[in-house]
Amino acid sequence: MEDLHQEANRAEAKSQRLAREVARATESAKTACRTLRLALTDMGAKARGVPGENASALEFCKWTQQAGCAVSDCATAYGAPMADKSFEEDK
Repeated sequence: MEDLHQEANRAEAKSQRLAREVARATESAKTACRTLRLALTDMGAKARGVPGENASALEFCKWTQQAGCAVSDCATAYGAPMADKSFEEDK
């Protein structure tokens, strides 16, 4: 019976540790999401489909991945002319 009690305590401790890790991952994903939303807004793009405050870490990660691609595409499209201009000014 004591072994069962100890195993239950270990399982509870592991559950609490995993819950903390998920909370940290979710907060990190939210921060990345907010940062990319600001980047898109700064570039004049409308950020759509942004997950709500209570969304899961997976939802934030999915949106962040899509937004990151959009930011990269914009930077590629508009960054090349700017890089050429900077290069010409250096000559």
